[in-house]
Amino acid sequence: MCTQVARHGRSEAFLSEEQFTDGPLRGLAHVLDKDSHSKAENQLDTAEVARILAVGKELLPASYQLLLQYLRSTGQPWWDCENLPYPEGAVLLPPRAKQPPEFKLDGRTFSCRKSHPGNSAIQFKRPGDNLIVTGFIEVIWEIPLQEQMRTFCVVDLHSVPPPFILQQLPFTMRPHLNTAVVDAQPSRTVCIIKPRHILTHLTVYKRPKGTFGIDRDILTICSSLNRGWRTGD
Repeated sequence: MCTQVARHGRSEAFLSEEQFTDGPLRGLAHVLDKDSHSKAENQLDTAEVARILAVGKELLPASYQLLLQYLRSTGQPWWDCENLPYPEGAVLLPPRAKQPPEFKLDGRTFSCRKSHPGNSAIQFKRPGDNLIVTGFIEVIWEIPLQEQMRTFCVVDLHSVPPPFILQQLPFTMRPHLNTAVVDAQPSRTVCIIKPRHILTHLTVYKRPKGTFGIDRDILTICSSLNRGWRTGD
């Protein structure tokens, strides 16, 4: 697939008007290069897609399948680029993606956990069941799909203590505090979301073993930064 994209990229570059000084040839190149006069705003041409994929990182097989599963869940017939032969009209998922440390959303910075732990803690609406949950952004992917750059976040969901522990927490009876307790250790349960699913940053405080009588390190998280500006839809 990458070879095919590269070939298209070279063709697009060849048809660029800058390649020609002769008037008639320059006009012909303009006609043949559809992107020079019909390219929509933010739409990527084949050469741009090729450049993005060239500098992107190869997705691990498990990550690729996770993203493929998510995209298929949206109702689109995405196809594994390694699954040959391709059916006619197949929409292929590229095997590479840029992995930036952060992105901007409504003027706010959201980061992967390694880059900035504070900016990675989020409350979001989980795709599929629309349940409002919390977690840390572990990885950010930027990948060209259908001539548009798309951003995805891999989120490690917070683990919630069992009910008998929740019952003894001071926050349980005070929902107006918008505060909860979660396990400090990663859950290793991940899901993929788009930036539009994010509701807000969280404030996070790490508390030592023994806090509230809990026998392990915990995090207290607060979602009061959620002022209802975002719906997660």
